[in-house]
Amino acid sequence: MRLIENLKELYVLGVRKIGVFSTPPIGCVPSQRTLGGGIERECAEDYNVATKLFNNKLISVLNSFRTSMPDGFEVVNKGCCGIGNIEVVVLCNQLSPLTCTNVDKYISWDSYHPTEKVYRVLVTRVIQKEDKQQEDLEMEKLSLISYFIFVSLRLILNNER
Repeated sequence: MRLIENLKELYVLGVRKIGVFSTPPIGCVPSQRTLGGGIERECAEDYNVATKLFNNKLISVLNSFRTSMPDGFEVVNKGCCGIGNIEVVVLCNQLSPLTCTNVDKYISWDSYHPTEKVYRVLVTRVIQKEDKQQEDLEMEKLSLISYFIFVSLRLILNNER
């Protein structure tokens, strides 16, 4: 797939911050509401189904790419604890029978908090870049914020299913 080839090429060139946006619900844009949403101009759900299929494939491809790179994580769509969609803090501990056996494969410890490995990766990158310009540090902060937004959106989407 050309996307993976392009991402690998960027990685080889030293790029470590790559943003890939999913496709929005195309059936809800004004033109598609007008053309396919009927008299009430509702979202054209056929297009949204296609969008969901595309985004699921995109997530799959990006997850495959992510796990092939250093510091890659195998599980990005749920937490290590419990079923990974709702449990947090008190319900999550190493004594819980539903806690995963290899937490380093996960981005999220529970449905909200990153794993220790994620923190190690982020902190290591911040410390290594201490001497660089303030702009680089701001990008790290934005990456961390983006991660939390990504996790929150994934949780919302998983809860809607």
